[in-house]
Amino acid sequence: MGITEIFSIFLERLTRNKKYLEKKIKISNRGKRDKIIELNNLMELFFVTFYSANSLTKMDFWMNKRSIENTNKIYSSMMKKYTNIEMPGQYWMLHHIMPESIMYVPSYLLAAVRAAELEKKLKNYMGKIGGN
Repeated sequence: MGITEIFSIFLERLTRNKKYLEKKIKISNRGKRDKIIELNNLMELFFVTFYSANSLTKMDFWMNKRSIENTNKIYSSMMKKYTNIEMPGQYWMLHHIMPESIMYVPSYLLAAVRAAELEKKLKNYMGKIGGN
């Protein structure tokens, strides 16, 4: 599950590469380019936090045989603690539905790791890509 996400995430990572933004996207304004990179870094931090909280919630739900209501409270509390965002507890069930039967969400985290590995491998094979 999630193997296509490796390439999706890999391509998204290009928007954090200064040379790519300058040469391919033609963003010569340093302030704009740096803002794009900054926002993408923030997005990645939220991505990791969101998917980690969702994954941990699902694992806790299964391993401790919790009720949906109790799990909702745990998830809401976790999101508040790690993102400082008030989020309804039911949201842990919305991302790739069916919390009782599948564990799709962690595949996003694994895909992100694989995308970073792919980027590193390409840099080692082809030389440094960009100025990052």
